[in-house]
Amino acid sequence: MLNSSNKIIIEFTFILSILFYSCEKKASADFETDKTEYMAGEIVKLTNKSTSGNTFEWIMPNGEKATTKDAEYIIPFNTGFDEVSFNLTTKSKGHCIRNSKTLTVNVMPGSWWMETSTITSLSTTYVPYLITGSDDLSNYKILATFRSTSPSGAFSSLNVYFPSGSIPAAGSYTLQSSKIGLLPNTAFINLSGGAINSPNFSTDYITGQIQVEYVNNKLHVFFTDIFTSTGGFKLSADIYKP
Repeated sequence: MLNSSNKIIIEFTFILSILFYSCEKKASADFETDKTEYMAGEIVKLTNKSTSGNTFEWIMPNGEKATTKDAEYIIPFNTGFDEVSFNLTTKSKGHCIRNSKTLTVNVMPGSWWMETSTITSLSTTYVPYLITGSDDLSNYKILATFRSTSPSGAFSSLNVYFPSGSIPAAGSYTLQSSKIGLLPNTAFINLSGGAINSPNFSTDYITGQIQVEYVNNKLHVFFTDIFTSTGGFKLSADIYKP
């Protein structure tokens, strides 16, 4: 027959064994982002790779929390060059063992371009989803592409051509009427669209100057209110090449 002291020891041992069994698999927090560098306004997709986790808690750069398995975060449009961090804490079954992981990604200012009608005073701003830079025969080209979901597949592309096949140096560039035979410190702009009501400036001379600078080692092309030769439209842009 068990005395009261032995009974207490047995019950305590039983409770400890239950707690140990419920916590024997240590949770390991792990996740990944879909990219390592983002532009302001983009969505960061957070994919949970944790093991043995029973509950999850995300802490976003703005302090907000989420408890879903996977998560998303929209980087504010007014974010400049910055780094933002995400934290995931996961707990094992029984909530007695927890583990955390933090990831940091780079952010660039948001790129955009705007078409303004000087006749109707209407303007449309495009936020590119893709920006690239590449050689185009003898020229260097910055391509910024906007894609719309309504109508599906619609797009508009802004192309800025610079002389020579190398990345342009910082400075001012005067706009010319053709991308062929560009002289030093000159450039050419082509704007085209598909299923979007955008003017096509490929054969239209655009007057004015554009600026090139490098910020955090990123190529930055910007200009304000340059005019088409036929009038009616003007164009502004602020494009960062990743």
